[in-house]
Formats: sequence, C-alpha cells, structure tokens
Amino acid sequence: MTTQSEISVIIPVYNASEHLAECLESLLKQTYADFEAICVNDGSTDNSSEILNYYQNKDKRLKVFNQENQGTAKAREQGIKNACGKWIVYVDADDYVAADYLQKLYDRAQKEKADAVFCYYYEDFEGKLKKHKKKIRNIKIAELGRFPYVTGACKIIKKEFFEKVIFASNCSFGEDSSISLQIALQKPKISILPEYLYFYRRHLGSVVLQKNNIYCQIPSLLQGYAAVENFCVKQNIFTPSLKEYLRDKMSTQIRKLILEASR
Repeated sequence: MTTQSEISVIIPVYNASEHLAECLESLLKQTYADFEAICVNDGSTDNSSEILNYYQNKDKRLKVFNQENQGTAKAREQGIKNACGKWIVYVDADDYVAADYLQKLYDRAQKEKADAVFCYYYEDFEGKLKKHKKKIRNIKIAELGRFPYVTGACKIIKKEFFEKVIFASNCSFGEDSSISLQIALQKPKISILPEYLYFYRRHLGSVVLQKNNIYCQIPSLLQGYAAVENFCVKQNIFTPSLKEYLRDKMSTQIRKLILEASR
C-alpha cells in the first residue's frame, strides 16, 4: 500500500551534475520526512541522469521524470502534474536547503492557516555565504493589493493554487514572475517566515551569461507575461487597469534588462 506525501518538492534538472548531489542530499536530511521529491530531467546532456538514478534507487521518496529540453517552466509544470502532495515546494538543482527547511515552512503554514509561506535565503557565491540583503517585498498589483515576491524557491504553496496556472512554453527567464503573478491573482493567504532557510547558489559564469543572453531573455519574458494575460482572460479578470499594470511591469523589466546588459 502506498501513502500520499504531504509535500511535493519540484526540482527541474538541466545539466546540473556539479551540484545536484548536494541538492538531493540536503533534501534527504530533512527533519520533515513526509515528502516526495519530483526530479524532472529536462533533457540533460551531462551525467545528471546517472546521479538522479542513483538517488532514486537510494531513497524511494525521489521520483525521476525525463523529458526533452523545454525549459524550467515546462519542467516545473511536468513536476506539478506528477505531484501527489497537498503542498508544492520548489528547489533548484544547483541550490540546497537547511535541514529544517520543509519542517519550518509547513509548521508555519499550519499555525497561521496560510495558503503560502515565504522565507529568506542566503546567497552562496563561489562558496562564500551572505544573507540576501533585501527584505521580502510586497509588489503592488492593480485591484489586488500587495503580494510578497521572492525568487521562485523559498516558499511553500498549496497545490490547488497551481491548478489554474498557465505555464509559458520555452520560458527559461521570468517564469518565476509569471507563475507568482498568477498565484497572487488568486488571492491566497500569505505568511512571512523571517528565517534564512534556503541557499541560492550564484555563479560568476552565470552573471556574465545573463548579460550576454539579453536577446534570449526578452522573448522569454514576453512569453511569461503572455501566459499571465491568458490566465486573466480565462479567469475573466482582465480589467483595463490590470492590463495596464502588466504592460507597465513588463516594460520596466525589459528596460532593466537592457540597462544591466549595457554595463
């Protein structure tokens, strides 16, 4: 007889062999044991597959799904489709988490009767840790009020809020904003946990790559916002003020990308 896990951890994997084992080990050490880890191998060409297979054989809570390379958004969508848990947590394949990460997020959600819980994170830059300086900020959304926004990870959200989300095709940049906005528009009850429980790895190469990939990032960003607009139309909430808000936010992000690439 199989039992349904309470939490599903979604891990998109693409050529992450350098740090994947550390990521998975941090999950296996969790003080909260009632979870499943859905690893979506997004067409990796390195030895990520071998690492995933090893850990899948090592711990039955890890489940591996393979697909052709379609980008992070589609990998997350695949993960959620195969998730059995009532709660969804994201962890990126080159990041890692504190041993009590799931326990504290889940306990906070239960205590506050929240639909989503956000926490803070450390930045791991070439092995040097520092607390992310910015506090979790509330982004103002037209006709909605304010909604906390952090990176795609660092939170736990009830799975039911993902059921209406539209995932953008071939979206590898800006998918966090696209998904977060669609969840925010469903008006979940939010709780902020002021603890640093997630370790976000930054690479020197990725910073340079981000500046050089602006012509790939902008189309990806546009696809993400198109998904939000489609969501609004489908939910019959696409008011003129909301449309103006989304267009202004998209334009601001594009200008910021161009400015950063020119530095």
